[in-house]
Amino acid sequence: MITFTNLTKIENGRSIIPSISLELPEGSATVIHCSQKQGKHLITLVTKQDQPSDGSISVGDFPIGVFTQNDTLYERLSVRDNLMIFAQMHNSSIDIKAVVGDWGLSDYVNEPYRKLPHSIKRRVLIARAIIHEPKTIILEDPESGVDDETKLILRANLESWQQKGITTLVTSTFLEDALSMGAAVYRLTHRALTFLETDGEYTPSEIPERSHVTPPSFKKIPARSEEKLILFDPEEIDYIESIDGTSMLHVQTETFRSTLTLQELELQLLPFGFFRTHRSYLVNLQRVREVMKWTRNSYSLILSVENTSVPLSRANVLPLYEKLGIQT
Repeated sequence: MITFTNLTKIENGRSIIPSISLELPEGSATVIHCSQKQGKHLITLVTKQDQPSDGSISVGDFPIGVFTQNDTLYERLSVRDNLMIFAQMHNSSIDIKAVVGDWGLSDYVNEPYRKLPHSIKRRVLIARAIIHEPKTIILEDPESGVDDETKLILRANLESWQQKGITTLVTSTFLEDALSMGAAVYRLTHRALTFLETDGEYTPSEIPERSHVTPPSFKKIPARSEEKLILFDPEEIDYIESIDGTSMLHVQTETFRSTLTLQELELQLLPFGFFRTHRSYLVNLQRVREVMKWTRNSYSLILSVENTSVPLSRANVLPLYEKLGIQT
């Protein structure tokens, strides 16, 4: 269990972490979407490496398992030797072979750490962080820059930890990653910590049927860029993301602020093949290349736009399949 009570961090007169109160019960998984700086401060506070400006943090049994972006291992030692050394340091009797299997490292156990690809190094580092079988795990932006296989493995382990009663706190600088992990998601700004409504909060029954929607008399979607008002054809838009109540149009590699709410855009764009995949996302289905199932509770849509994916809530998986004519 982790409990934040009126926790505040101020640095050079500026609020880094506003006053937050939050309880993470035993066996829960929580993701906090925040800036990189906020994430680092949060982890140093949880791990007692720093003191809050006000308030307090209560953490369950120590030691806890921690992964940070600054972690590294013995460069010349193999994956197996690194894991064994840290297991011995913690007097852990964990089955190293099982850990290797859980993190998809079987093909790399004899490879020196320095020769591993970035994503494989990330898996080894997180495996090292939990080698002593802690009851509380803290991960700093673990999906940053890793491949899809590593994300899949991480999310499967996250689900396994919940089933074992392990409390997990994850920071993420990427909203799509945060929303796709199958955990409770909060957004931390310099003003407040806000719970993000995710799966089950926007159900298929709320989605208007296409036959009941009157096509708009125009085919332009307004958006602003600095002082200019730009009008987009619907087919130009890849997807739309709602951030703090503002609708952002993603068009190729650029982003534009819309003058309409996400609900207004949904009503106008439904006849043009758009689908509400998540409470915060509206997607042009012509851009969908792949439906990715991470775990039983975690889905994403991979778009044809380079390096782009958006979350798909579990409640909207079947409606999407029906929309695309996919038999399940």
